[in-house]
Amino acid sequence: MDLAIIVINWNTRQTLHECLASIKTNVKNISTETVLVDNGSTDGSVDMVRENYPDIRIIQNPENYGFARAANQGLQQTNPSTRLPPEARLAKGGRTSPSTGRRTSARYKLILNSDTLITPNALEELVRYLNKHPKTALAGPQLLNLDGSRQNSFANFPTVIGELFNRSILEVLFPKRYPSKRQVRTEPFAVDSLVGACMMVRSSAIKNFGLLDEDYFVFLEETDWCLRIRRQGYEINVVPAARVYHLQGETKKQLLIPAKIEYLNSLYKFFRKHRSNACCLLMGIGQPLKIMFEFLTTFTAMVLTLGLVKKLKNKTSVLFNICLWHFRLRPERMTLKHWQPTTRPLIRVNWLIKSSFLEEALNNLEFSEDLNPRGKGLFFELLKEHKVKKLWRLTIHGTENIYLLKIYHGYHPFNWLRRLFQGPKAMKEFNLSRQVAYRGVNTIVPEAVGVSRKAPRGLFFSILVTRELKTCSNLSAYFLTPAGVAPFDQPTRTKNILAYGQLANTIHKRGIRQEDFDPNNILIQTLPDHRFKLWFIDLERVKLGRRLDIEEQIWSLAKLNRIRERISTPDRIRFLKAYLNFKGRAITKTWLKKIKEAQDQITEQNYRWAKLVSWIESRNIGRYHSAQFKGFYRKKYPQLHQPGFTKEEINRLVHHLDEAGEITKEIPGSGRSNGSDQAAGPVTVKIFPGYGTAKKLWAELNACLRIHRPLVLPVAVLKKKNKRPGYLIYQSLTTETPPPAFFRNERIEQRLTELKKMI
Repeated sequence: MDLAIIVINWNTRQTLHECLASIKTNVKNISTETVLVDNGSTDGSVDMVRENYPDIRIIQNPENYGFARAANQGLQQTNPSTRLPPEARLAKGGRTSPSTGRRTSARYKLILNSDTLITPNALEELVRYLNKHPKTALAGPQLLNLDGSRQNSFANFPTVIGELFNRSILEVLFPKRYPSKRQVRTEPFAVDSLVGACMMVRSSAIKNFGLLDEDYFVFLEETDWCLRIRRQGYEINVVPAARVYHLQGETKKQLLIPAKIEYLNSLYKFFRKHRSNACCLLMGIGQPLKIMFEFLTTFTAMVLTLGLVKKLKNKTSVLFNICLWHFRLRPERMTLKHWQPTTRPLIRVNWLIKSSFLEEALNNLEFSEDLNPRGKGLFFELLKEHKVKKLWRLTIHGTENIYLLKIYHGYHPFNWLRRLFQGPKAMKEFNLSRQVAYRGVNTIVPEAVGVSRKAPRGLFFSILVTRELKTCSNLSAYFLTPAGVAPFDQPTRTKNILAYGQLANTIHKRGIRQEDFDPNNILIQTLPDHRFKLWFIDLERVKLGRRLDIEEQIWSLAKLNRIRERISTPDRIRFLKAYLNFKGRAITKTWLKKIKEAQDQITEQNYRWAKLVSWIESRNIGRYHSAQFKGFYRKKYPQLHQPGFTKEEINRLVHHLDEAGEITKEIPGSGRSNGSDQAAGPVTVKIFPGYGTAKKLWAELNACLRIHRPLVLPVAVLKKKNKRPGYLIYQSLTTETPPPAFFRNERIEQRLTELKKMI
């Protein structure tokens, strides 16, 4: 057999699936056998392999044994003659699959991370190179990011200067002493050490330098191995013709802080084993000082940016924990090897309860750190999740009543001071609902409100409990139901439209202001006698004051009027007649004209605002940055049914585009569904001579999406670094429904005509 592939996995089910699929698809010209060493995964990785890849041999460990120990298990399983050196103690306890417990030998062994993707002929190139160069004991490929840019496939042996000074500066000042990925090479070249994501070793040479040292749990075990290989007179080479994609740190990302501490722990072990006492002393003093300086500068930057930059917040947290580890004299229990999932204390809540029936259930209710409720005899269903709130359905065992839990959390830093004076947001909504009910508007008064005991006045965490109405839906869904279907026949529908107009008039008369007066904020309930009742809900953005004047009423109705998908034009006219108490046709026409003028202003404001925020990173727009491209992309929010892509999908898209050497005009087979009303066609790329032109068109296409007039669905706007052309990526629409004449804005329509010609 030519090659034994040893894949090491810990809780990376999806990437493992892709890795094994790439091996099966792209390794064809050599005889291979694949062995999976699983380090006690709990995400179903082993079951997935058994189901989809029955020919793969599995060594299943009861817990996480670390990279070196797992790699040694795989090496011994595929070569029974392999002996261990004194410093590499092979662990016991792993069990192989009953049907594949045999041992075989192969000329070469490949140690492979589960977060890699093999390209065609990559492993064949490594085998071919080792066949021609018997003095080479270890060979590695050129590692790539998913967008095709180069990763560091090799490293120098750690030194005091290299660790205490900025490595990037050293690579620029002393390129021969500190080679890096910046140096483009096409021929194989010798290196000190390989990156352990993908390493092919000669089986016959292992008996001379032994297996990996299991004192290293993870990190630098391959560096220690390479140093021992070099001392035995063997060569270590990188073969650029062999290319492997590395998703870099998929396992490490799961536990970032323990992983960073584990790296430093392995670094100190390496110095104690291979460097002088003087070097160990310098590292022991210099490294903590360096980390402390980085922490102070990062913390200062985080304070100056008010904690709004997520990367700075995460880096500050990591550096703080590393400093704490040093101050505690580097305890082993804080490293990744000894990390154990801890059960965090539950959050307790102080309750204000209106109904005595709920008292026992809510007093038993507890919340974990991720704000997931739990309690004996209580059943929960997550209905909606937002960055500042969660909505759960609560069912109490043995009862028919169903309740909704609205949990507010994670307020924006700019709102901290306001929340501190106004109190918890749930308490504010609770008080608003009582005042709205007192003013004679049908609304659901919450049954209870809760405030966290941990935060002052519930600054970060408060809960609102309301009773869920039976046989009801929001008015938006009701309007989308086809007319003529019982009990939604046209007379009943017309009657409910008129009732909606009268309710809106009552709301405005009583001085209740809502930023977006929307059918989603009205519930329609079917009563047992087949009558209907309307309820005004969702009072988060409500303000109470005096009666709205005519201009304020027109502006509010114009905001309602812009949502053309939900209410037809005849229904809007019926709504307005009821709102005006049927004062006559002339008055209705006058109001329609004024509403149309206000709607045009709102549409133009939305258009201009959407153009502006298309260049700013937000919850809808993401900033894209890779080794070759930079720009913006439209995010995907499944819970909001917004068209868009995830960053991983953009990475794959850019990788697909770049493989051909240039951006193609159309990508075959790239059509996808994205939750918008219109069906999406294939992804298309338009090339502009300047990035600024592409960026302007990107902004206008996003603005069209905001005003419900999409010409295409914008995906991303990108620019290759140090080059002028701009690339606009979008999806065409296979269907387009023109808006009714009432919703046409002449200036917008003229601009849309110009945009159609440009795309």
